Amino acid sequence: MRLSKSDITITIVVLLIVAGLSFLLHRSLNQILDAGSRKPIGKIIFKERVAQRRFSREPIWENLRTESLVYHQDTIRTENLSEAEIVLNDGTSIALEENTLIVLNFLNDEATLDFSYGGLRAASGEGAELKVRSGDAEVDLSGADARLSSDSKDDLELMVTRGRGRLDKNGKVIDVGVNEVASVGDGDIKKTEIAAQLQEPANGSKKIVDRPIANVAFQWQANQPMTIEIARTRDFRAVVSRTIGNNGSANIPLAAGLYFWRAVSANSQPTPPFSFTLIPQQSVVLHTPYQNQSIPTQVNSSEATVQFSWSKLDLATSYDLVISSDPAGANVIRRESSTTTLISVALPQGQYFWQVIPKSTMSEATSASAFSGFSVSHLEKLPPPLPIAPAGTSFLKPLIKDDGVVFTWKSTLAHQSYSFQISTSPNFNQLIVNQPVSAGMARINQELPDGHLFWRLVDSEQTSSGVLDFYIRGNTEVTQIYPILQKEVLTEVNEPITFQWQGATGLAGGFRLIVSNTANFGQPIINQFFNTETAQLKLDQGLYYWKVAQVNEKGQLLGESRVESFQLVQRPAQVAPVQPIASSTVDMTKTNQLAFSWKPVVDAVSYQFKLYKEPNHIELFKKDTNQNQIIIDQLDLLDTGNFSWSVSVKTAKQKAESKETITQFQIKLQEGQAPEFISPDTIFIK
Repeated sequence: MRLSKSDITITIVVLLIVAGLSFLLHRSLNQILDAGSRKPIGKIIFKERVAQRRFSREPIWENLRTESLVYHQDTIRTENLSEAEIVLNDGTSIALEENTLIVLNFLNDEATLDFSYGGLRAASGEGAELKVRSGDAEVDLSGADARLSSDSKDDLELMVTRGRGRLDKNGKVIDVGVNEVASVGDGDIKKTEIAAQLQEPANGSKKIVDRPIANVAFQWQANQPMTIEIARTRDFRAVVSRTIGNNGSANIPLAAGLYFWRAVSANSQPTPPFSFTLIPQQSVVLHTPYQNQSIPTQVNSSEATVQFSWSKLDLATSYDLVISSDPAGANVIRRESSTTTLISVALPQGQYFWQVIPKSTMSEATSASAFSGFSVSHLEKLPPPLPIAPAGTSFLKPLIKDDGVVFTWKSTLAHQSYSFQISTSPNFNQLIVNQPVSAGMARINQELPDGHLFWRLVDSEQTSSGVLDFYIRGNTEVTQIYPILQKEVLTEVNEPITFQWQGATGLAGGFRLIVSNTANFGQPIINQFFNTETAQLKLDQGLYYWKVAQVNEKGQLLGESRVESFQLVQRPAQVAPVQPIASSTVDMTKTNQLAFSWKPVVDAVSYQFKLYKEPNHIELFKKDTNQNQIIIDQLDLLDTGNFSWSVSVKTAKQKAESKETITQFQIKLQEGQAPEFISPDTIFIK
């Protein structure tokens, strides 16, 4: 084909325009916030799902990636079912659990974290200073490992796993050692020992799994039987497994994801939770050039610009593109590094084999692709157009009618005519769309079938361009988290129940929660819109059915969950003790009976009273009564030392019994008190 001067001029202008637009598109897609001249203080070494950063005095949130650098006064946050781990330059490790927000401060070689809410694990580096501020409390973790959690600025929980931590609140200072928990609430600080030592999985551990469901070994150490609870969220409202263990170990099958686990004692006292992550193995999948593809050289050139593309791995920080002249990769002729999954390389005529090797901080969780072959050959005609987008993108069918799917490509000459084709197979033996196009883009608004689709362009001589793929989804996937599986949900009167679900991210709109007493949802009692993936509702006792619909900003249905059901059982509020009050001391020197009383409960049918000997919580006495008091005159049950008593109530309106109210107290006798002889009546003295 002989080109005129005007054709050559137009070609050069078009190529310059395309190059400029490609540069602007690449810069927009890969733009990150500018840190200026500030020096980094650390970097992200692990991320699960969504972690974001905002610079000081900047309103924009940036999505973080593994190996992202962090700076002084950065604000870091994680979203639902997400986590991130940061290592500072001094060796200090900071792991953020889900729904957590912190501000990094690093001045005078001392790290200080402003902890707003959520949960975090901190391990100070060797010789490093580390402090955490939460509200008006400050924690010194220099030389220590610890976990902190907070749901508001007024409460804080500290658990130390190595070394010693120091908690300071308004001048009141306490030291916290290993396996001790300090909690701040209502203006007071309390310190207790942990009822059980959680051992495996270790806090913040990550395990690589090679199957959809993997058995996870749990180990703990306790002096009493414990119930092991596993949840997807830190608040344990959505418990996915509950196992009673007597021997300190259990094996539980779990899918990949982020989990929290804890041990709960017989008196319902839980340990602080540990988190762990099950990470599925990931392998790179090659997209283009496809196996045995022949790529023509450019006009009047001995080289071809080959566009390499492959699948993205969540754990990969970068990729190495390896190009070899043999299928075993022994003779490498080109190696390129990229942080994206698309790269173009100019190659001369010849036979080539290529492979992509992911780079990750968790190399055992990722694997390289196999080698794939292609060739570059010289042709005396114009090369076929180069498809650009979509490439591996998913589209929702409900949105295509209004928004359409935009296809773009690059060709050597402007206004070159092609046949635009879409097929359900990569060999294009079943065409869905086959229409002429002449510009560098096409918008398709017609209905497309669900599934994996492929597109290309064909010139007048039936020469095909490269093939790119995309996906059509009929709707979004909405997964309910809690309550599910027809479980019985136990709450107190007027206590709201939390609904949790997970939908598709990155879509404008929200969710519509529908709750009904009937499975056909004929007359729903709740039909409410929410912007988030959680809702709290107050409901009466009974059987309920619920589902969640994801909608766009126009209210159009994008996807709907399945129907789940649960039985809501309400129990009365806890009984309020009157006497003995908590932490009180009872003097039994001049009395032969001990009275226990509590505030009466409306509609009470019966109360259950229990007396325990502490610290081993041994039950000494148990009795049901319809009165709001119990008098014990069996002095053989009472001795000096520590005791606790509990009371629960059953009412006429609620099926379940209330939660026990446990009150600790102490019994003592005055020393030197003259004994009073009750029997026998006659005493013989020799």
